[in-house]
Amino acid sequence: MSNAIVFDWDGTIVSCEEKIDLAITKLCKQFPAIAKPYKDSVAKKTFSSGWVRKGFTASLPEDYFTYHFGIVAELIAKAKSLVIDSAWSVILSTFTESYLEVNSRILIDLGKLYQLAEHVNLYIVSNSEIKNIKAEAKSLGIKCGVITFVGNTKKYNVAGVESSVIGISANRPNYQATLSRLQKKHENIIVVGDNFSLDLVAPIAMGISVAYVPNLLSPKIIIRYVKKNCIPHGTINDILDILINKKGSLS
Repeated sequence: MSNAIVFDWDGTIVSCEEKIDLAITKLCKQFPAIAKPYKDSVAKKTFSSGWVRKGFTASLPEDYFTYHFGIVAELIAKAKSLVIDSAWSVILSTFTESYLEVNSRILIDLGKLYQLAEHVNLYIVSNSEIKNIKAEAKSLGIKCGVITFVGNTKKYNVAGVESSVIGISANRPNYQATLSRLQKKHENIIVVGDNFSLDLVAPIAMGISVAYVPNLLSPKIIIRYVKKNCIPHGTINDILDILINKKGSLS
């Protein structure tokens, strides 16, 4: 059986700030009452309670996506008297609808990515719709033929805290089902992502190797966990260098 590397898309392979800013602009027009509180919260560097789904912590406010949308979710929920899950549904719908309206930046060295493809199978596993990530990849000149795309993974859907990592729910049925299917096809898989909560908690709980791409918003509790457990971390291109040198392995 072959080996495989599973990459997140937004924030790992391509930037996501442009899409998020556009979605928030639209949401502020749709819900004018949140516009000023949102700007004030960002100016004060206020942290929301994070991404809460079904009453469980699905993600800490640890990157541009969860930080900014976390604030907006709480403001929409308060303004419209909605439960937090409903506010998140509004946000995700707006984000998906405007996904291809702005250009992202490629964060990864494509030459190194293609070099890695010579040794292992490459996958993109994303919350975003597969048609959107394929269209974006094509517009950015990424060779889609060397990558298998898996979209609409719903990594944020949690069903409890029977299994958790540093208090973050690892019980994510949709995402775990996707990873299980890949495990049946490949002898070993490695998951690489920039959002520890959404991308890496579930595979860690499943015993799958991971690599982390931290950012300026990465909480200290996550950085401590990553270092304590000797999880490879660095820029996406640092991770690529490690994987290339070890021919798709972290051991």
